[in-house]
Amino acid sequence: MFNLDAININITQMRIFIAVVEANSFTRASRLLNMTQSAVSKNIASLEDYLGFQLFIRDKKRLILTETGRYLYMEWLDVLSHIDQSIDIAKSLQGGYAQELRVGILSTHKPGAYLYPILQIYKIINPNITVHVEDCPSEDVRSRMINGEFDIAFNVLYDMEELGNQHFMSKVIRRCPLAVGMLKTCPLAKKDVVTLEDLIPYNFVSISARFTPAYYNMLKSLCTRAGFQPNITTYTNNASSQLLNLRTDHDLFVADRFYTSYGDPFFEWREIKDTHSGVTASWSAANTKKGLLDFLDAIDEFTSVSELF
Repeated sequence: MFNLDAININITQMRIFIAVVEANSFTRASRLLNMTQSAVSKNIASLEDYLGFQLFIRDKKRLILTETGRYLYMEWLDVLSHIDQSIDIAKSLQGGYAQELRVGILSTHKPGAYLYPILQIYKIINPNITVHVEDCPSEDVRSRMINGEFDIAFNVLYDMEELGNQHFMSKVIRRCPLAVGMLKTCPLAKKDVVTLEDLIPYNFVSISARFTPAYYNMLKSLCTRAGFQPNITTYTNNASSQLLNLRTDHDLFVADRFYTSYGDPFFEWREIKDTHSGVTASWSAANTKKGLLDFLDAIDEFTSVSELF
């Protein structure tokens, strides 16, 4: 049975609340929404008054999301993504086309290695669709795809291997070995071929498990294969910061050739023998939008003429 009281909460209020959560600021949210800060604040206050509980704790320095606010944020994200998707699907059932395809890509990947060529092919296959692309950290790419914010998401292979959800489909579009980045003075730079065992005496710069658990798990699993635990001396919040935290000639970090700074001439790069990485494309099995199906065709055409390795 419907809760008739809930009809007083409208979609606009839900979108404003979500914008404030993601911006973590009334001021920043108002800019994103093209509204005045006063209007945003009044909408949130009205929503809290109607619900009968606080969504945020305000203090002078920051805005803190309450536990109940966090719960509603996750639930309403799902609700709004379903509304958006249902409209697109309804359009395709009517015989038309969804007008926008939402694509997520890892912020530390080189888009020229696969995304730009795929977009060029897609434009020929379906010129009627506007493609909206957003880049974000690996964990966000996966979670936003699960929440329905992206129709399709490109991510690093080891992250999507952890997806483990029968409701999603994935395909590998590019493969390559893992690699290490290091200072030019690192002894490993003298070797033409690097093995996992060669990494034992070195210090690792790793992304914190708090921010990207899939990377941390990959690194631990990789070293375990060679019979050792990685000596992690520096943790970073994101992949971009790893390169910036190579301090000594015994520091290194693990990435692959799709990493945006891979090949930077100020550093040395060596691929690791008998390892694998790559790029995957993932999407919801329930998403039958014509625009998505055409995009998958573009990916297939790209992979058919491009070497996976």
